[in-house]
Amino acid sequence: MRADLVIQNGRILDGTGAPELRGDLAIRGGKIASLGTEVEADDVIDATGKVVAPGFIDLHSHGDLVLAWPSDERLSLLEGRIAQGITTEIVGNCGLGAAPLFGDATVVLPQINGWMTPASFAWSWKGTGDYLSHLERVGLPVNVGTLAPHGPLRLGVHSLAPGETSGEARRLMAEALDAALQEGAFGLSVGLIYPPGMYTSTEELSYLARRVARTGGVFTSHVRGSSETLLDAVSEILRIGLETGVRVHHSHAEAVGRRHWPKLAQFLEMEAAARAEGIRVSADMFPYTVAATMNV
Repeated sequence: MRADLVIQNGRILDGTGAPELRGDLAIRGGKIASLGTEVEADDVIDATGKVVAPGFIDLHSHGDLVLAWPSDERLSLLEGRIAQGITTEIVGNCGLGAAPLFGDATVVLPQINGWMTPASFAWSWKGTGDYLSHLERVGLPVNVGTLAPHGPLRLGVHSLAPGETSGEARRLMAEALDAALQEGAFGLSVGLIYPPGMYTSTEELSYLARRVARTGGVFTSHVRGSSETLLDAVSEILRIGLETGVRVHHSHAEAVGRRHWPKLAQFLEMEAAARAEGIRVSADMFPYTVAATMNV
C-alpha cells in the first residue's frame, strides 16, 4: 500500500485509553489508512521520541465570537491553538456566550460580550441552532460544540436587574434552555461572578439544572468565588448535583491568592467525597500561574 503521508517511529496513542503502540501511522485521502505497519508514502515525518495522538479538545474555550467572525483574519487568531493540536473547541462557557438571543438579551448581550469579539459584525442568529448554522456557513477550521450559557437566558427575561426570577420569567428561561438543548447544546454553563449570574440564587440554578439532568447533559460552573468564598462556592455546586442528579463540572478549579492555596486540597477532598457518595462531579484546572477576566 502507498500512502500520502507516513508518520514514522512515533508513540501512537489513540485516545481510547489503550496502551501506546510504537510504530508508523499512514494517512491516505485525509484519513488514517493503517497503524503500526511499514508503508511507502510521498511524504514522511520522523516522530522518534514524540507522541502521535488525535486532536485535543479544549473544553473551556471563549472563542464563541472569534469562530463566528466572518473573516479570513480569524485564522490568525486560531493558528496558535491549532498548532498545539487543538481540533475541538467547546464554547458557551462561564454563562457567557452568543446564543440564544431573545428579549432584552438581543440588545444587552452583544455589549456584554464585546471583549470576546475581534471586530464588530452583525449577529445574524437567534437560537443555538441558528448560531451553529452560522458557524457552518462561515466555515470552521476546528470542530465546535457548545453549552447553553445561563447569561443569555437570564438576560432575555430579566436583563441585568438583580433579584430572583419566578413565574413567567422562569418559565421562559426554561423554554429557552430546553430549545438550546434540543438544538445541540451539551448542557448548561453558569458564571457566578459575572452579571447576571452573580444575581442568581441556588434555587434558580437547581431549577434549570433539573432540566439538564433529564437530557443527560452537564452543568458547568465558574463558581461564586476562588478565594474567601471558594469552599462555600464548591459546596453550592455539590448541593446542586445532589438535589438534581445533574452531572456537575467545576470549571477551571482554582484558588486565587497565596493564602488561599491550601483550599485547593480541601475542595479536591470535598469533590472526591461527593463522588464517593454518588454525586457525579468533575473539574479541570488550567496550567497557568496568571489569569485574566473581564471587568465587572
